[in-house]
Amino acid sequence: MTFEDWFTTEFAVRQAYIDSLEDIRTLTSNFPKALINGYDGNKTAPITFVPGKKYRLRVISMSVNNWFKFRIPGHKMTIIEADGVESMPLEVDGLILGPGQRYSAIVTAHDSAQFNYIYNVTSYSQTLFSQGLIPLMYTGLINYRDGAPVKTIPAPSDEHLVWPEETAMQVADKQVPLPVDRRIELTMKKFTHTHHQHQTTLGNTLYKPVLVPTLYTALLMGDLAANSSVYGPQTNAYILKHLEVVEIVINNPELEDHTFHFHGHNVQVIETGPYGNSSTENREPVAHKVSGPWPMWRDTIQVHGFEFIRVRFRADNPGVWFLHCHLAWHEYNGVAVVFVEAPGVLQQRQSVPKEMVEMCKRQGIPTQGNGAGNQGFDLATLGSTGAGAGLAIVDGLHTPLIIHSRKQPVVDYDEELIMTFEDWFTTEFAVRQAYIDSLEDIRTLTSNFPKALINGYDGNNTAPITFVPGKRYRLRVICMSINNWFKFRIPGHTMTLIEADGVESMPLEVDGLSMGPGQRYSVIVTAHDSDEFNYMYNVTSYSDALVSQGLTPMVYTGLINYRDGAPVKTIQSPADEQLVWPEETAIQVLDKQAELPVDRRIELTMKKFTYTNQEHLTTLGTTLYKPVLVPTLYTALSMGDLAANSSVYGPQTNAYVLKHLDVVEVVINNPERVDHTFHFHGHNVQVIETGPYGNSSTISREPVAHQQSGPWPMWRDTVQVRGFEFIRVRFRADNPGVWFMHCHLSWHEYNGVAVVFIEAPDVLQKQQSVPKEMVEMCKRQGIPTQGNGAGNQGFDLLASADGAIITVDQDIAEQSGTLRNILSDVVSSSAPIPVPNVNGAILSKVLEYCTHHRNDPQRRKPRDTVYDEPDSSEAAISRAISQMDDYDAEFCRVDQGTLFDLILAANFLDIQPLLDLVGYTVANKLKGKSVEEMRATFNVKNDFTPEEEEQARKENAWCED
Repeated sequence: MTFEDWFTTEFAVRQAYIDSLEDIRTLTSNFPKALINGYDGNKTAPITFVPGKKYRLRVISMSVNNWFKFRIPGHKMTIIEADGVESMPLEVDGLILGPGQRYSAIVTAHDSAQFNYIYNVTSYSQTLFSQGLIPLMYTGLINYRDGAPVKTIPAPSDEHLVWPEETAMQVADKQVPLPVDRRIELTMKKFTHTHHQHQTTLGNTLYKPVLVPTLYTALLMGDLAANSSVYGPQTNAYILKHLEVVEIVINNPELEDHTFHFHGHNVQVIETGPYGNSSTENREPVAHKVSGPWPMWRDTIQVHGFEFIRVRFRADNPGVWFLHCHLAWHEYNGVAVVFVEAPGVLQQRQSVPKEMVEMCKRQGIPTQGNGAGNQGFDLATLGSTGAGAGLAIVDGLHTPLIIHSRKQPVVDYDEELIMTFEDWFTTEFAVRQAYIDSLEDIRTLTSNFPKALINGYDGNNTAPITFVPGKRYRLRVICMSINNWFKFRIPGHTMTLIEADGVESMPLEVDGLSMGPGQRYSVIVTAHDSDEFNYMYNVTSYSDALVSQGLTPMVYTGLINYRDGAPVKTIQSPADEQLVWPEETAIQVLDKQAELPVDRRIELTMKKFTYTNQEHLTTLGTTLYKPVLVPTLYTALSMGDLAANSSVYGPQTNAYVLKHLDVVEVVINNPERVDHTFHFHGHNVQVIETGPYGNSSTISREPVAHQQSGPWPMWRDTVQVRGFEFIRVRFRADNPGVWFMHCHLSWHEYNGVAVVFIEAPDVLQKQQSVPKEMVEMCKRQGIPTQGNGAGNQGFDLLASADGAIITVDQDIAEQSGTLRNILSDVVSSSAPIPVPNVNGAILSKVLEYCTHHRNDPQRRKPRDTVYDEPDSSEAAISRAISQMDDYDAEFCRVDQGTLFDLILAANFLDIQPLLDLVGYTVANKLKGKSVEEMRATFNVKNDFTPEEEEQARKENAWCED
């Protein structure tokens, strides 16, 4: 006997719907039906019993969400096995199975075939009781004899029946409880974020896959494999010693029931009992229960709401083993831990097969190193909470790439020097990110603050810069930082700025450079004519978010060497506010381009949210950018005309579709104290204006000054947006493609402070295609290369009557005049298209009809077609009914209520052929019926008096001629 929950939508659609709810218990759609032995609920074939025979029923829950109860009233069950482990015989009235659990039960048939019996299956989920959606009850036939009457057996309530408790079963081989060497306690924690995403953790964090498969790390990291840090904090890895007995305690302080599946081991069930405050849900505490002398072993255990469970196993199976919740959305979100068991023994017994190495190479998956693919440790991370992959780009080595222009530079110079600044962390990004997320206020950060690298060396250890008297130097100054701002000066020397972010500028004299993460400048510095003195340059590294901690600014110095051994000239530096720094609006472009006239304006306001788990997330607009199933470029290339509708890219991409050659003005508002830089991929932008935004007085800061660019605004690709400031920039959409615009602070980029510009998708489709090699590479990795963000080829429609969301292809949707008009008008919606007053079942049936007839030429009339009024004569009705094809006839074979709902839906959606079809069907039901029969058919109450009815008949006597 197999039980499973049966959903009518794919997992990704259900997951998005669940994540949108403030409380999962308010779920009102996407709730599963049940399959029993592979058939829909009550349609399962009868089970044949032969009188007197003894049957072993192997009962398997293949569910991903629901619990199942199974009984055969009038028959006892004797459990003899659970999850493949034989048990002492235990007589029960029925079975309760959570997702993934299995039992074998002996059932003895009655000696007589006088009666047949009914078995009962109940499908339920504890989290949804309040909605009246469950329990769902199903029945099936126990057939002793064809045609025999079914014996009615009154069923007592569930609490009066005997069900198999985890602790009540005893193992057949009479193993006693194992003595404990190590105890691991895991407490479930539930977080509800302000954007309505619900996530439950098993311990401190969510499990996430890492770059290097964890088994490969365990096999190839030698002695380091015994340190959980190498696997990455997001794996929730626990290292187990060979042959030690491990006791696992799982605490569930929430309402939801769970099953947990142990890979690689069966576990001894020792004890269950109450945990947390069940009175918050008006539920009685669960009873405390201790196993008997021979605890049962199994691999999948139930942990009910407000319950703990204690289990044990011996670490005698070296390997990498997953322990996870068996509820699909919890497994997907990472309610799991990993046991790395006896890695030293594992390395002696196993190696990675050559075929696996080759397969991974083809897919670009590294097979050596820690979770991030590195072969060793930063010494500072040893013994810490972990070293994960994180945002890999920020953990690597950086070096500048200079592409020289063929044009003559605006100012002649003798020699070119490169200066690079970056922040240097002693832990990997994932460790820092977890620490930052744990803070209530990022300004309280007291560790993991970076030092600075100057030209690749630790701060003051940078090699001297040599100046030859009288020479003119071009300094290419590059901020490769991921968090900190840098100020750079050479006291006693003036800088002339000639380039920003690769774009040449009018010469601008400044005292120094102030650079945010990702920005670049070129300045001309002329050496003094004498080598009498050497000079010191100053580099200040700072982050406005952390000023209050005394951690910033950090000041570094280096030598400008005119002559070995020459004394260093002391120069008193004025305060920063008395110096000239390059403001975004002060720089003017060399080619004297005037301001572009605006065709479209996009305003983006940063918003900061603090989540209940103390995670701090900032958005650019209304939501956080998250990657989608189909890479956005592939969606833009594969969705035809639909690519011009931002809805197809998914709301989490923050997609804006731009028309070819439009001039787009982007305004970024920052009402918070943290400074940001924003990087535009695919474009340089004209910096038009900056000014105050928000209330800076909340932190006792003077408002920023309002500054308008000069006649020839500077073009650049990375702009600063200071705290309590706005910036206005413009660009022409002359580079068809998919372009990312993101904050250059690493933790903001990681969390999704970004938008995507889909630029001229119609032109893009004519100019580009996905190379065959890219398609093949994506196929090997399971990445789809066509469809909308979710991998579908059409639109999501929202049945407003019950909230059901249905995806439909464009050509099917456009059989509806109403949807055709909506699709032609919608250009920037990020939500499903609402279909008012229609429920999901009716909308699905309407779309089924449109799908069947999608290739009928007579049904695909142009948008401006005027339909003739349908002929409602009796002859026309008879002709229409006789000409129905088998599909249409079967389509209309529904109950009266559904038929009327289809009329209303077809009328609202303007699908004339469907309206004619159901209209003729109703008319055919009326044909030949008297007034009284019509009233009876359609439940119409006669509210006429006999006199009024007679008068109406006289007035309409012409109808009966």
